[in-house]
Amino acid sequence: MPRFTHKVFIDLAVWMIGMGVLMGALFPFFVLALQIEKGLTLSFWGATLAAGIAMGAVNFWIAQRVVKPRLQILAHHMQIVESTLRNATYSGDWSQCNAEKCRVIVDSDDDLGKSAQTFNELVEALFRAHDVDVAVRDFSRTLSSQLDLDALCKEALDLLIQHTGAVAGVVLIEENGELTILARYGLKHPQKIGDSDHVRRAMRTGECQRVVFPEDIHIEAILTEFTPREILVVPIDFKEVPLGVVILANTQTFSNEKAHLLQLFRQGFGLALNNALVHDRLQRMAAIDVLTGAYNRRFGFMRLREEFNRSLRNATPLGILLMDLDHFKSVNDSYGHLVGDRVLSKVAETCG
Repeated sequence: MPRFTHKVFIDLAVWMIGMGVLMGALFPFFVLALQIEKGLTLSFWGATLAAGIAMGAVNFWIAQRVVKPRLQILAHHMQIVESTLRNATYSGDWSQCNAEKCRVIVDSDDDLGKSAQTFNELVEALFRAHDVDVAVRDFSRTLSSQLDLDALCKEALDLLIQHTGAVAGVVLIEENGELTILARYGLKHPQKIGDSDHVRRAMRTGECQRVVFPEDIHIEAILTEFTPREILVVPIDFKEVPLGVVILANTQTFSNEKAHLLQLFRQGFGLALNNALVHDRLQRMAAIDVLTGAYNRRFGFMRLREEFNRSLRNATPLGILLMDLDHFKSVNDSYGHLVGDRVLSKVAETCG
């Protein structure tokens, strides 16, 4: 319909009163058609016009009382959400509004009710997205501050179980072509997990594997005290280099939202795990002699100082074994330094 102004209710008033005037102007002709002789008098015509205007005004007043309050409520809640978003962008404070506080009451099945319902769904989606963003950010921040490999994997598994609702899980890290368990929860025979085809496929393809078991099939599972309904196998990588795998199991199927959330956690875990692995390698390089595989002089003296201080605190004896290889120089002179290196390596291996 044509618009007269930029305000809907003013346009509504124009249309309603205009229709009342039109009906008032036409009514005398209907009276005339009914052969009522006084239907076209000026006073009667004026009366019908006044009645039409009054009816249009009453209809407009009713529309305002019925429709306008609902639109005002919807607009007010929109303003609250907009204000919350604007302030939270810089302050991080979302307390002004949440999915429950900003919800609009849906009291009709017409287009106004559908608008209110759509608004509620939009607010719920907005705050679900915010909750996911907070969870992923906190997950990444927590793990990025941890460089100890064992502690990192244990903390990551705890957070993953907490956010996904899983009842059991394990973290396996690839070391020298083998998968090593660094964290586990609720498992009976975790050493068997690395041989699973699903684990190997996840590591090879870099894609998450979902294994859903039918409800009417009982499975003698590797997970203790419950029969799994679904198992998620999530590979962990960094820049497309596989680092390990996370396996989560639940007595119910994981929702798609939980599976998507796990994919987001996977990115932060991959970065943190790569940093921890690099740190672990550097620590090993700094502490272990490359030739013999034994602790080097610097690290050895540091450990000796720690053990000496512990012995003093606990009043316990401390023993030190010193060894010397007699005539080692003659081995180097007679057979060469390569043979001498092998002798050192063999002695260190025997002593270890």
